[in-house]
Amino acid sequence: MPSSTFNFGQSMSQLNSALSRQAFEIQFQQLQKANIQKINDKIASLNDNPIADRKISELGKQITKLNDQLEPLSNYAFLNDANEIRYGTIQDATQQVQDMFGNVDADGNLSQETADAINAQMRQLSEELRRVREVSHPDMVDPGINKRVRGMADTLDGMTVTAGAVDGDNKAVLKYLVKVYNDALVGQTVSDDQSTRANRLSTQIMGKISEAQAEAETVKYEAYTKPQAEIEKMKEETALFLQSISLGYELQQSSTEQMINSMNGVKSPTGTFLDVMT
Repeated sequence: MPSSTFNFGQSMSQLNSALSRQAFEIQFQQLQKANIQKINDKIASLNDNPIADRKISELGKQITKLNDQLEPLSNYAFLNDANEIRYGTIQDATQQVQDMFGNVDADGNLSQETADAINAQMRQLSEELRRVREVSHPDMVDPGINKRVRGMADTLDGMTVTAGAVDGDNKAVLKYLVKVYNDALVGQTVSDDQSTRANRLSTQIMGKISEAQAEAETVKYEAYTKPQAEIEKMKEETALFLQSISLGYELQQSSTEQMINSMNGVKSPTGTFLDVMT
């Protein structure tokens, strides 16, 4: 029966290898724990950024306040656009009534039929005057033309054209119609100008909203999105780092084990410590 021999050198190498693995695993766990702690600290700082949160909140309030200004301006511009159209209608209606004063007989007098027709048209003109809307906005100067034109309806309702010559009260009506026409021209110009101003102001406000939104996105990116990307990168780099260390150690151990195995059956030089022990 063959006797087994004890290879002291191989046994010592195996023992050292085992102790080395144990030490490596302890160090590896400590290194892994330290890197995980760094990542957790980064995550904690990401979840608690009062300065960024306060800035984002302030910008949000600013954006809300600016947005609240847009609807009144839009309504203001819309009403002025509508008034501009109404003033055009008033001009046409006024011109029509004025032209009717030219429908006189050979003596230059208005017939009763013509006078009645003019009065009927004047009542319709009064209704058109009342359709003009009074509009206002805290950031716009009200020239007062809309209120003045609306008031002309009551004055016009108090006037009546009678059959006969175009003088006296009839002439006063004709003269007042000229004033109505001219004020309608002014109202049309003012309405167009006010609408343009409102739209220009709306554009400026929308520009400020865009700037505030861009700033808020920048703050969010710097405070949250960018750090989050950095955390993901840290995780990937840490995983690769630990993996490379582990792989490097395993390769080294594999090489050591091959060397230990190669010592099996190898005779140490005569008289050496290993020769005596084996």
